[in-house]
Amino acid sequence: MVDQDTTTTPADSAPPVWPLPGLAALPAAPDEEFDRFAAMVRRLLDVPLALVTLVDQGRQVFPGASGLDEPLSSERCTPLSHSFCQHVVTSGRPLVVVDARVDERVRGNLAIADLGVIAYAGMPLMDADGRVVGSLCAIDHEPREFTALELLNLADLAAACSSSLVRRDVERRSRAAERAAMQSTLQTRLLLQFSETMVHTNTEDDVVAVVRLLAHQALGAEYSGVAVKGRRGVRYLSAEDLPPGTPDKWLVYDSTADLPGPRVMRTGTALLYPDPTAIFADFPHLRADPTYPVVGARAYLPLIAGGASLGWLGVGWQQPRVMDQEFRELLASLARTTSQAMHRAGLMRERREVAFTLQEALLSTLPEVPGLHLAARYWPASTGDKVGGDWYDALAGPSRTTLVIGDVAGHDVGAAAQMGHLRSILRGFAVDREERPSALLGRLDRANLELGSATVATALVAHLEPLPPVGDVATLTWSSAGHYAPVLVHPDGRTEQLGGRPDLLLGIDGTAPRVDHVDKVPVGSTLLLFTDGLVELRGKRIADRLVTFQEAAASVAGESLDVILDTVLAAMAHVRDRDDVAVLAARPFRPDA
Repeated sequence: MVDQDTTTTPADSAPPVWPLPGLAALPAAPDEEFDRFAAMVRRLLDVPLALVTLVDQGRQVFPGASGLDEPLSSERCTPLSHSFCQHVVTSGRPLVVVDARVDERVRGNLAIADLGVIAYAGMPLMDADGRVVGSLCAIDHEPREFTALELLNLADLAAACSSSLVRRDVERRSRAAERAAMQSTLQTRLLLQFSETMVHTNTEDDVVAVVRLLAHQALGAEYSGVAVKGRRGVRYLSAEDLPPGTPDKWLVYDSTADLPGPRVMRTGTALLYPDPTAIFADFPHLRADPTYPVVGARAYLPLIAGGASLGWLGVGWQQPRVMDQEFRELLASLARTTSQAMHRAGLMRERREVAFTLQEALLSTLPEVPGLHLAARYWPASTGDKVGGDWYDALAGPSRTTLVIGDVAGHDVGAAAQMGHLRSILRGFAVDREERPSALLGRLDRANLELGSATVATALVAHLEPLPPVGDVATLTWSSAGHYAPVLVHPDGRTEQLGGRPDLLLGIDGTAPRVDHVDKVPVGSTLLLFTDGLVELRGKRIADRLVTFQEAAASVAGESLDVILDTVLAAMAHVRDRDDVAVLAARPFRPDA
């Protein structure tokens, strides 16, 4: 005996509203397996119509049907005003109706007149959670007493149909769990990669670029932005990843403003908005602002490091999205890593600024020398503190001009400090007395060792005498402590690297012998002193690099010293990524020419 629902429900009572029954709910479209169940019911019970019906919010769908006329055979759904199945779902028990026209439970149902449903027998269909989500039903267009055997057979078929629903539900959940696990693994892997990549960031721009990548790949976000405190309020470092057309007013903020980002910065608490309605509930004045860029979902995350608020991280999605606990934890992890990276980048920026100020102070202002044009360039390396140990100097004496080029290894504050130490000693020696370049380098080396610094460096000192009263050739006397010999560029474009072997580097043996070399510099020629960063590049022959250097200088031999230096640096530009570069240029001329 099948236990039936005999509850009397007023015919005009409002139909209940059901929650969406998960995966048991199928689209309003034919399903081959459920069509077979309907066909078996129709054949076994000898009825004109049989349905597999599932109830959704506001409607019922028929994934299985046999004997259904058009257009319902194609549409496969009706509103609940035409649903007998809803009574099976609400009661969780079979519903058997002999004559719907006189049955108080369903006599007001529109399916009686519109679909000819007179006799009805429906057995519950359940999903994997044991919830009744629909019915397998037999329908007749005439009054009918269904026999006990017919109802038993219908119940057996409903059990088999439920098994199919459960199988599909379990498979769907398994696939969903697998996708979630894969997504979680992917997000974890990306977050680990993100953390590892952040370790290598040196600037705020580097951090923004990594955040952009993770927000897109791990979070599926279309928009992201890092806002940091500055002297003039809080500003987004880049507008590139904000919603298109974002006005300038949304790029810079007053930290006291009643807006999501500033509030997050003040309170240190994240604000997560799964849809625009949520953000307008917290900040209703934004709804009335036509310039506010509305997106589907937003997250504002505080950036905190060293106990201080740095700003916030904003992430946006074009469509609304659910932000469950796992997703919130991922966002929090992203914010923590970004905070640490931004804090480190800020410290490194301050260090670079201090180092650059130091470097600027250590690089001399070139003197005004009658009959001699001077120009110089210093280009820091892109790595380290963006300062280094390369230096140039020029000192005007009563009878000659002393030119200096040198290189202490390293691209940091330490190298710059060692360079400053050597430079100061050498400048003092150069003005103390007039002596040959080799003697100057010898005294510098001994002082370097005896004062305890023992800085290892290369250096070249040259004395360039003024043009004689008669003749157009100036005399150059120079000595090298492990440094490249100067390059001479003639007015007609011929170039040569001056001959002479370099002596021992500074900082190794203060008694090492040092020699002087004497060359002639014709009027209008350009003498170029340079550090190794200009010509040394891993994987390239130095001889080839020297040729490139000389060809670049020769191509503009007749131009000003500034043009020559800029042309040379442009031709050798990529070496500046690895090492700092110093170049000093000198050109004798006749003031009265």
